[in-house]
Amino acid sequence: MEKQIDPRILRTRKLIMDAFIELSMKKDFKDITIKDITTTALLIVQPFIIISLTNMTCLKRC
Repeated sequence: MEKQIDPRILRTRKLIMDAFIELSMKKDFKDITIKDITTTALLIVQPFIIISLTNMTCLKRC
């Protein structure tokens, strides 16, 4: 039996990725901070850390 990913995690990942894409159109990669991403995604920093996404991870997944 395959383990299902919690829908909350999927939603949070999507919010983070969408925020990263939006910010990457406005700023250089090196200028995007975790704070920028979480503010744009309307998240607190904790979900970002739990999902363990970094700017580089966001870039790789886009």
